Amino acid sequence: MLDHFLAWWSSLTPAESFWYSVGFIGQLLFTCRFMVQWIASERKQESVVPISFWWLSLSGNYLVLAYAIWKRDPIFVMGQVPGSIIYLRNLMLIYRKPGASESAPAAPAETAAPAEETPSLPFRKAG
Repeated sequence: MLDHFLAWWSSLTPAESFWYSVGFIGQLLFTCRFMVQWIASERKQESVVPISFWWLSLSGNYLVLAYAIWKRDPIFVMGQVPGSIIYLRNLMLIYRKPGASESAPAAPAETAAPAEETPSLPFRKAG
């Protein structure tokens, strides 16, 4: 099976290789977002959605959308557009909220972990 994939990959033009890579990376980001959510939930022993989930969703969505546009597949494009709006809106709501935390929904103040124990994410809003 790997031989078939490698033969197919080597037959692609540089432009095709680029766009297939964009699509594969987009799908990988979508897969990673669920791993991030699962790990965060296991650590807290409750269902949580970290901010990084929404960033991975938005990034993966934009890459897959770009790939779908390159493929000129209107069904695939229509399937990606609503997600980009939803992911962006969730990030807007999270960052607009005073004292935005690492995950949504925010834990009540009396049960929240001290700031020094909260791991920082590369996507966390400064300030």
